[in-house]
Amino acid sequence: MYLKRTVYDKLLEWKNEQNRSTLEVNGARQVGKTYIINKFADEHFKHKIYINFFEQSGKQFLECYKQATSWIPGTKRPKHPLHDALRLFEPDFIDSDDTVIIIDEIQESAEIYNCIR
Repeated sequence: MYLKRTVYDKLLEWKNEQNRSTLEVNGARQVGKTYIINKFADEHFKHKIYINFFEQSGKQFLECYKQATSWIPGTKRPKHPLHDALRLFEPDFIDSDDTVIIIDEIQESAEIYNCIR
């Protein structure tokens, strides 16, 4: 239980940061990263969006991202394509401090990984 408490405390520190940014969680496979992050999100955020690039949700999000970033020369470029993609993926998306977006297996999409970094 010590490991859980340590990880959970670090997640709480991140959540309580004034200007928190993207949090990257990495480590060995099959140690419970996804479980603890989902549990934390369910307990500390009102809204959660979960995307997994090894599952259908990842393919669906990529389709949303492609649509959000499409551009026709001579027209205005999208200002916030990632937000637009999230709204296409989850119409109830709210960009607030009480919303968390979990992207699992993000290494499977270099484009999304670089966009979020």
